[in-house]
Amino acid sequence: MAVNPGEDIVNVWLQENCGYFTRQNINVPKVRGGRGKEIDILGMNKSGKKIWVEVTVSPNPYLAKKEEQVNKMVKEVKDKFDNEKGEEVKRIFGTNNFNKMFVYSKKVFSGETDKKEKQFSERIKGRGVEAIEFEKVLNETIENLNYYSVDPTRIFLYYIQKFYLQKKSLHLKDKSS
Repeated sequence: MAVNPGEDIVNVWLQENCGYFTRQNINVPKVRGGRGKEIDILGMNKSGKKIWVEVTVSPNPYLAKKEEQVNKMVKEVKDKFDNEKGEEVKRIFGTNNFNKMFVYSKKVFSGETDKKEKQFSERIKGRGVEAIEFEKVLNETIENLNYYSVDPTRIFLYYIQKFYLQKKSLHLKDKSS
């Protein structure tokens, strides 16, 4: 299990909703020993499609100045998918043939959020990276969760689905009556 709950939720989404077998938190060895950078998630589905996923989500992210937000996030993607990590991914997969996904929180954008998200998505697509919004991941995971596991992330999501979201929707229905 990761130290980052956002990564854990993305990992569950990849397994439950997308059909991937995953490996999480892979350390990239430093040239001179020690702990290097970390690859968030690698996955492969039953048809052999391979993915490299990096996750950057925060409930309260630092917001750059409005005119710099897209550039800052593009730089974040560039840093996350750097050559050192890329070489380790190629070594693990034994191929250069894999897709890249970057999961982000739309909270990093303020003002004209949709426009900025579109610019961001297009710019990183040009780098060979697919942008995935974390809220989409979270909603799909909660909606389709099969509760048959005892790992902490699935239990937490199950309780959100079963108790918090159901009570919230009942509360909203009561108010509209």
